[in-house]
Amino acid sequence: MKQFSILCLLLLLQAAPGAAQSPARKGKDYAVFFYVTSFQPGWQGLPDTKAEAEELKAELESNYGFEGKLVENPTRKQIYDEIAAWNKRLGPDDQVLFFFSMHGYYDPGSELGYLIAADGLYRDEYFRTWLDYNSLRPYFAKCKAKHVLVALDACYSGSFGVIEKAPDLPAYDEEQDCETLIAASFKYTARQYI
Repeated sequence: MKQFSILCLLLLLQAAPGAAQSPARKGKDYAVFFYVTSFQPGWQGLPDTKAEAEELKAELESNYGFEGKLVENPTRKQIYDEIAAWNKRLGPDDQVLFFFSMHGYYDPGSELGYLIAADGLYRDEYFRTWLDYNSLRPYFAKCKAKHVLVALDACYSGSFGVIEKAPDLPAYDEEQDCETLIAASFKYTARQYI
């Protein structure tokens, strides 16, 4: 988890303090952490998710100017409701990190991945109490924020991402400075999943 968390921060912040709050952008930076420590009977608890989410939130707030929110032990419905509320709040100049730390599952028969919220039943034959990735993706697509990063710290989370063609960009120019590159990157709408 620790290495994954560091990777998330580096990708989101482009490894430079101040990059998130570039003068080329007027929006705000937000981070929403969904984490589950206690599950329904049958699932093993994940007690470390709380401390790790709190540590990431503190890092983003103190060093990068983010506004963070912790959502502890959310149910499936609470996750959908929270994302929908953020979608109403966020504007086109904002960027947001949605971070999930909980159990995950992959069903090879349907080729679908799932997140297990606090109310997810252990033996759910039809996966009705779990969050399937196909149902979550449209919530992120509707988000008005220009840049959305979804980070999943869960088993089988690799099945979440949809491969899409990146915008055509010119090759890296050694003459360009970091500020110019960062400003150019804010021209594009982005939905990234890691």
